[in-house]
Amino acid sequence: MDNPTLKKIHFGSFLLLAFFPLLNAKMVPLAIASWLLTNIVFGFIEQNKNGWNSLKPLFVQSSLFIIILIWTLIIDQSKDAYFYLERSLSLLIFPIGFYFNPITFNHKQLNIIKISFAGSSIFFILISSIIAFFTLIQKIGNPDWYPTLNDLLSAHNFHHHFRSSFENFSDFHPTYASMYLGLSFIFILNLLINHFSEISLNRKILGSFSLLLILILIAILASRTPFIATILVSILLLFIKLKRKIYAFFAIIAAILIATALFFTVPSFSARFSEISLTNTALPSEEGDGDSFNVRTGILHCTIELISNNWLTGVGPGQTQKLLDKCYMDIAPEIYKDEHYNTHNQFLSYWVGMGVLGILTLIFILFSTSYVGLKNHNLLPLIVCLFFSLCFMTENILVRQQGVVVVAFFLNLFYFTEYRTKSVK
Repeated sequence: MDNPTLKKIHFGSFLLLAFFPLLNAKMVPLAIASWLLTNIVFGFIEQNKNGWNSLKPLFVQSSLFIIILIWTLIIDQSKDAYFYLERSLSLLIFPIGFYFNPITFNHKQLNIIKISFAGSSIFFILISSIIAFFTLIQKIGNPDWYPTLNDLLSAHNFHHHFRSSFENFSDFHPTYASMYLGLSFIFILNLLINHFSEISLNRKILGSFSLLLILILIAILASRTPFIATILVSILLLFIKLKRKIYAFFAIIAAILIATALFFTVPSFSARFSEISLTNTALPSEEGDGDSFNVRTGILHCTIELISNNWLTGVGPGQTQKLLDKCYMDIAPEIYKDEHYNTHNQFLSYWVGMGVLGILTLIFILFSTSYVGLKNHNLLPLIVCLFFSLCFMTENILVRQQGVVVVAFFLNLFYFTEYRTKSVK
């Protein structure tokens, strides 16, 4: 594709998706559709002229959707299964779009896409957090609310109030918002490491401030796993990338100090982490109250029970939630009623729904994306896949548009870019 105007239009469709955090739910399908159409049209013209690309990356990245499709058509033909298939369409749309994409982006273009995503995520979540907090403050003094700001901040369930206020305004689940921030942290940190000697002092300060701001925002949103995942994969990135390992050691000390400071200064952060206890792992009972930690014990119990009885073929993607709800009612009906908790683990969710082939296919996609990056001496795909994997351990990220779109977009961006770079070499 030699026309400069067409190149700008094509790249603009990618930037539109990179600004995904700023798009509302109705605009996202339109943005994806325009991106897909742009790639198919330009790609068909270019590949029809110069030869067609290998189908291997298309099959690799769409393999998970193919598994879901087979299970829906053959094993579980329920209405819920077809709805599950519809929510998983991004797992097919993005591989198709990237397959037809006629251009392999250079480092500068990739950095623009990643920084655009990071900047839009930080901006949107920062504004939403400020408005969510002031929404709570405005209610102070109401008869059914806290009399003072101190009472609000010291309330044991302040994190619940804030997370609810944030989600009501932004229409973003705090866990997904935190995952966006963690991914942004990785992108900015990787950029600083790779280009530290080249960028200006002002940009170094801006980058460092952005990293600190991201950690503060994740702490305020009180999402445990994204915070831990961000710290762990960032330390790994520093240890591998930095020649002087003493700097990585200093980063670990800094991370511990920042986490400690956030624990004692951010009420929502300390409240959520205080729930973690090795003695709080018993199944919830009718006599006791369930919190977000021990309620997950019951979720894990029911999930493992379903896997043990259906480990090979699963129960079907449309039957998973019904069978989980039935199991919850046998544990503590008053705690679990009307909640409809999913497995809170993406790996186990696919295992329950589609058997061992479901979980193995997800692992295969993550491994393949990491592997092609490492073959080209690019560590970032591995770091991102590890980050996603850690987030998958405590949340069904791929069941919502906010999760599956971002995961599918970046996995395909990395995989197709690295695969074609390897082919050129």
